[in-house]
Amino acid sequence: MKGHEAKMPRMEDILNLPVQDPPCAEFSAAQIKWVKVEGGRQGGDDIALIPFARVDDFVKGESSNAECPASFRIESRRKRPEGSISKPRVDGYLEYTLYWCSYGPEDYRDSESGIGDGSNIKPASGKGSRPGRRHMMRGCLCHFTVKRLYTRPLLALIIYNQRKHVDKSGAPCHGILDQDAVGTRAMYAPRISEELRQKVMSMLYVGISLDTVIQHHMEVVQGHGGPHNRDDFLTRNDVRNMERLIRNSSHELHASDECSIKVWVQRHQKHVFYFQENSGSEPFILGIQTDWQLQQMLLYGHNGSIASHSTFGLKKLKFPLCTLLVFDSTHNAIPVAWVITSSFIGQDVHKWIGLLAERVHTKDPRWRLNAFLVDDPSFEVSMIREVFQCRVLLCVWHIRRAWMRSILKKCCNFDVQREMFKHLGWILYCTRNGPNAMDAIEEFMQVFVDQHAFMDHFKIRWLPTIELWVNGVRSLPVASPEPHAAIESYHLRLKSKLYNEQHANSWARVDWLIHFLTTEFHSSYWLDQYSVETGYFENLRDKSFLTNAWFHAVHVADVDVILDEQNLELAKVISQTDRSLAYTVWNPGSEFSLCDCPWSRVGNLCKHVIKVAILCKNRQVARPLLAAQVYRQTLVSLLQNPPDDPLVLEHAILHATRLQQDIKGLEDLSNNGLLQPLPPEINSQLADNVLLFPQLWVNGVRSLPVASPEPHAAIESYHLRLKSKLYNEQHANSWARVDWLIHFLTTEFHSSYWLDQYSVETGYFENLRDKSFLTNAWFHAVHVADVDVILDEQNLELAKVISQTDRSLAYTVWNPGSEFSLCDCPWSRVGNLCKHVIKVAILCKNRQVARPLLAAQVYRQTLVSLLQNPPDDPLVLEHAILHATRLQQDIKGLEDLSNNGLLQPLPPEINSQLADNLCIPLGKLLAIKEGDKLAETSDCIPVISE
Repeated sequence: MKGHEAKMPRMEDILNLPVQDPPCAEFSAAQIKWVKVEGGRQGGDDIALIPFARVDDFVKGESSNAECPASFRIESRRKRPEGSISKPRVDGYLEYTLYWCSYGPEDYRDSESGIGDGSNIKPASGKGSRPGRRHMMRGCLCHFTVKRLYTRPLLALIIYNQRKHVDKSGAPCHGILDQDAVGTRAMYAPRISEELRQKVMSMLYVGISLDTVIQHHMEVVQGHGGPHNRDDFLTRNDVRNMERLIRNSSHELHASDECSIKVWVQRHQKHVFYFQENSGSEPFILGIQTDWQLQQMLLYGHNGSIASHSTFGLKKLKFPLCTLLVFDSTHNAIPVAWVITSSFIGQDVHKWIGLLAERVHTKDPRWRLNAFLVDDPSFEVSMIREVFQCRVLLCVWHIRRAWMRSILKKCCNFDVQREMFKHLGWILYCTRNGPNAMDAIEEFMQVFVDQHAFMDHFKIRWLPTIELWVNGVRSLPVASPEPHAAIESYHLRLKSKLYNEQHANSWARVDWLIHFLTTEFHSSYWLDQYSVETGYFENLRDKSFLTNAWFHAVHVADVDVILDEQNLELAKVISQTDRSLAYTVWNPGSEFSLCDCPWSRVGNLCKHVIKVAILCKNRQVARPLLAAQVYRQTLVSLLQNPPDDPLVLEHAILHATRLQQDIKGLEDLSNNGLLQPLPPEINSQLADNVLLFPQLWVNGVRSLPVASPEPHAAIESYHLRLKSKLYNEQHANSWARVDWLIHFLTTEFHSSYWLDQYSVETGYFENLRDKSFLTNAWFHAVHVADVDVILDEQNLELAKVISQTDRSLAYTVWNPGSEFSLCDCPWSRVGNLCKHVIKVAILCKNRQVARPLLAAQVYRQTLVSLLQNPPDDPLVLEHAILHATRLQQDIKGLEDLSNNGLLQPLPPEINSQLADNLCIPLGKLLAIKEGDKLAETSDCIPVISE
């Protein structure tokens, strides 16, 4: 019955429809659930909502219909600016686009067959000849409308007016369902696909001839068994048209560079992910990414890395160029986006980085980036981390190359060059140990004061920004050297193509740069990937950039490297072309290694440096020396200067053991390529250094700082007093009742403590106080003279304390200064804490000749373990340096707080904040309250009973 049929939604209900986003690169109408709309101009039409960013994917998917292959052209388009309508309709649009099958709407089949005179027939819409050509028009009525909704700009409303490829009679008019089209081109799409067009254009841009293009295409078609679609019918005329288009194209679309750029942007909107015109307050920014580049970013960026190659062309181009690179399976770099801006690239990254990420995630919501490498510390790191949800690393390739080339150019002595290069590396790394970078810079400038040419350049070019770089190295982990060779290869390729003297007159125009990047340069990378995938045109690839230094390095045999593991100042690598020649690599394994081969002597990263670094890492005999030495120096400094204060020492143990576990976790993640900020649970799972106690106590010592021994005597005195009063045999029959315990505590026992305090404050009733508990072992210890303690500072195995009642007798204290010291006096022999143990502990602390041995040993064992097992992974090592130096600074701050009596137990939230790879600011450790100090007599007073 009709009454039970579901009602069709009205157009007013469209915003309640689900937004459909099929998880595939391209999708068609068959993959969408359509809803028929009731009433209005679109009454009876099929409608659906999709993300506006995926409209092109839908159009491509519809064009790939197996039964009726087609191309959908834009029949009409309208736009209106935001804010132009005060009360927009629910289906009001910002953009309106009508797509129509290229086989219609006009029908020229009768004129083609000679029926009638079609010479004067005009298209129904009066627009003259169509892109599909008259002889291809077959009256197809298939068309749909796309509206970018005014109230929801991120959504597109698709209104499918006619989904079937039929003519006015309702019969199929092209494709395999049309009997008249069988055996003709009307079986296929009217035009070649965009993918084939891009392929042919790229081949023509790199210089492949028309005949070669046709011959290659025929081989490909024969390879898959003959023609199957329109692309397989590529003709010489198709290629000739594209060749003519290239020949007649010009970068100069307008005499004004600014206007020319605007025209290009309007013509290539799908390749522009961000555009901002230059104005008085806003810089010029243009972000470019072609469809092919997006595919490469999806392919190689997923679970991989993206590196920025910024500030290229500062001296010669009108505006500098920034490139985003991914790395393929052969460790070569592929440009996946270009950003041209008139400002510093790092300052405006927040404007375009989110839109770039949105393009990728629109294509594949599951796409994830592992790391983003920035070569400029001014980048807005927090924005990158937020957008890509990945770690951000600092790449020092740019500054390394700039310094190296400047030194080689302005200094003639190779020994001096080597030392200057090494010292500059120390400026970046060693300043992690102190807050003032200028000290290291001042030392460098004094040591090499005679190198006037370089110093003048350094002061002008680098001194203003060196603090920025130092802060970058302090706050960000430094990327490993592996991608340096690929980045340098891209840099040299871009430089060789772009700075060709025949283009010198065009360097000042941005439109030429855009044209060059998106045609010739883009096509060269397309050819590389196509050649790798198919094996075609290997001979046409640029031999200079087929491989980079990393590729050559892995083909150098290990036996050709002479590495003295006892003296890692230098290494030798036998030449692969002249076996009688060996090149020397200084500072082997370091990011600032230097080689004397010709390629390195002009400022490049050579295969010898990379080979030595790989070998050092594999043999674990050297690591990036600057980073490793900083790490070692930091740990040695911590080891040689343990805290004197027991409370500070316990804090230090907690930090050091967490550092140890963090580094282990970082190494595991790095080995799996998943290095991310550590989750909170890793920091709470501290390593078992010693298994001396039951697990509950071990967990307690792991997670809480251990109190100093001072209150022990007072606590023991309270324990003995409570025991003597409570366990009096006259109360034995009442021990089983809780009400008696409550009564006893709140009356008799409570009153004895009240009397003690009243007597101390007023002087009354001294004779009534219990003499056994008037004082504790701490009180007696401070009255033992220092001269009565015999302590050998060279042998801290034991100490002697002369008896205060029998001067001929001396008691022995073993493990002096430790919480677990032991004395042979009668009071200690029955399990109590005696005055001799406390006196020795006080003296050890005052003389700074001993510390609580167990805590100190745990602290020492942790640091020694860290020192003996530094991370092999340079990235993990950089994280470790950051943790260790911050631990060093925290311990110093903790000591200052403790000296001022302001050090409090760590708040609970610290354990959950360690995941940020940052130590807790000391300000959060302060909890200054009145009455926090122990009573001056060090007596213990009960304040609550449970």
